[in-house]
Amino acid sequence: MTKITLINTYEKGGGAALACKRLTQALSAYPQDEQLQVRSLVGHSRQASATWQGWAGSFWQRQQLWANFIAERLLFWPHEPNRAQRFSFSPGRFGVKLHKHPWLQDTDLIHLHWINFGLLSVEGIAALGQLQKPIVWTLHDMWAFTGGCHYSGACTNYQQACGHCPSIRRPAADDLSHSVWASKKLHWEQLPLHIVTCSEWLAQAARQSSILRNVPIHSIPNPIDTDLFRPAIQPESLRQKHAIPDDAFVLLFGAANIQDPRKGFDYLIQALQIAAQEQPAMLEKMILLTFGKQTEALPPLPVPVRHLGLLDGAAAVAEVYGMADAFVLPSLEDNLPNTLMEALACGTPAAAFAVGGIPEMIQDGHNGRLATPAKAPALYQALRWLYETSQDPNQKKQLRHNARQHALQYYAQPVVARQYQRLYEGLLYPKTQPSAVLA
Repeated sequence: MTKITLINTYEKGGGAALACKRLTQALSAYPQDEQLQVRSLVGHSRQASATWQGWAGSFWQRQQLWANFIAERLLFWPHEPNRAQRFSFSPGRFGVKLHKHPWLQDTDLIHLHWINFGLLSVEGIAALGQLQKPIVWTLHDMWAFTGGCHYSGACTNYQQACGHCPSIRRPAADDLSHSVWASKKLHWEQLPLHIVTCSEWLAQAARQSSILRNVPIHSIPNPIDTDLFRPAIQPESLRQKHAIPDDAFVLLFGAANIQDPRKGFDYLIQALQIAAQEQPAMLEKMILLTFGKQTEALPPLPVPVRHLGLLDGAAAVAEVYGMADAFVLPSLEDNLPNTLMEALACGTPAAAFAVGGIPEMIQDGHNGRLATPAKAPALYQALRWLYETSQDPNQKKQLRHNARQHALQYYAQPVVARQYQRLYEGLLYPKTQPSAVLA
């Protein structure tokens, strides 16, 4: 029995947790070898089974995880430039001794995902090397090769040696980012690492980094269940359920936290305000649907807004995509956003800024529209294009078809599972013919 153990800080909540869970499902649903066992180990979990477990099984372990999280925040607090960046930087100094967990003692391959906020420290990751097992690490942001930031923005210091960090209060050559960078560079060199990025954009950034440039890097997207996330059979009935007129143009925006500055909701507001000036007819039948955590009341908008809050379950999320005419994602930084993948799988075309891995998902003019990053007028033009295209039934049908086909070709569970299985096989059985192991 070949055992693969996936690791993530959280069971649910956030894109990495969702991606880890979906990969676990994909690998279990489409095994190429009956002797392949996939297990997921998270910080703490409300469920436990032979294939899913939380490290924090006791009250004191849960307290330790919480204390690690607080310690990370307190360590960063003197360096915090403002509250908006409180969670954008992780020092990686506090974590648990995960290498002692029984699942990791008897696994054949360790597969890391997002491990910050108190689960694994830099030294804790290095301790996994003591197990002398291959380590695959799927990156969901840039943290593994920076001095602590999860996204570097315009900063490229990670390509040489971090320091003078724009993410901390008092940048200097020997600031916190430099010490974190130095620790990672020292420890990562001793690890049997194989990096996976969900987008080619992130792969290129990792290859340019001073920490990972000599580590094998592969680009494999996250998977999605295209049987669950699929075009609605009766979108009219879904609209009736939510009291939305059949002839409305439904624009959808969703995020874990819709007011996270990185998700760019302010640019959507500005784009709609431009539309009110330039093309008021476009807004006459538009309804903006939003879902996710909302911490503050939204400012007045020139279109009706229906906030659906935190949706319960994937089926409810798919239902919302099914009644939308277009999805909008004005992220300023992003890797391979799950929301955009979900929209495409449901046949919902999208408008987004051309940042991160998004241009790999949206083929401009084919399944959506790309806009110049951080430019509200450009986002308005992208939304206008989607609106005008939707007025022609044939063009609308073709655009939705293109969105769905892109998801099927690149993100369907069997497609992604096969890529990971080939990677595992190459690491576990480098001298064995592929057809003899997992093929």
